[in-house]
Amino acid sequence: MSHGERIKNIRKILKLNQKDFSDKIGINQSTLSQYESGTINPSKAVLISISNSFGVSIEWLLTGEGEMLAAFAGKNYQNIGDGNSITVIDDVYKSKININDRFNSLSPEAQEVINLLMEFPIPSIISELKEKLMKYKNIT
Repeated sequence: MSHGERIKNIRKILKLNQKDFSDKIGINQSTLSQYESGTINPSKAVLISISNSFGVSIEWLLTGEGEMLAAFAGKNYQNIGDGNSITVIDDVYKSKININDRFNSLSPEAQEVINLLMEFPIPSIISELKEKLMKYKNIT
């Protein structure tokens, strides 16, 4: 399956028309149509945008290998086209849209704070805090 066929497959599963899909990833509808027909190939930036916008695995977009949805990578979902899988995809997509809508409704200042927080290596901060707490407990 080509990049264009995979993109079209995602769009159809999400029940989006070309206009809505292309708007969400920031390209023209005519460009999306050319991707889907195989006239041109999408750039890596476009594939990354699709991955980020719809939770699709970048590996699957690039190679067709692995799980379609990044959230399900490593899990055993054999038939992504069955009714249950489409419901799961819809739920993941709706959750992602809800989060994006909430983020976009925040003030620019609040968005900036969240973006800054996303840059922090949270696991290492938590480990460091745990170490400091353990040292504190041992002192007292």
